[in-house]
Amino acid sequence: MLRYVLFYGLLCYGLPMFLVMTFVIPHPRLTIGESAFLWWGLAGAGYGIGMWLVQERRFRKVSGGA
Repeated sequence: MLRYVLFYGLLCYGLPMFLVMTFVIPHPRLTIGESAFLWWGLAGAGYGIGMWLVQERRFRKVSGGA
């Protein structure tokens, strides 16, 4: 699960969102470091966990598991 969250959450969601929000639409009160670690790191990890849970539910439904 951790590998999935890190790859799909942080790398595929958090990093692109960080780049867009930092260099395309910068926040006036946050530094680059705050923006990276606080907001998009947490948002990416949350997205990864959410996607993991959704995919696990779909897999269990299709496979007939618990």
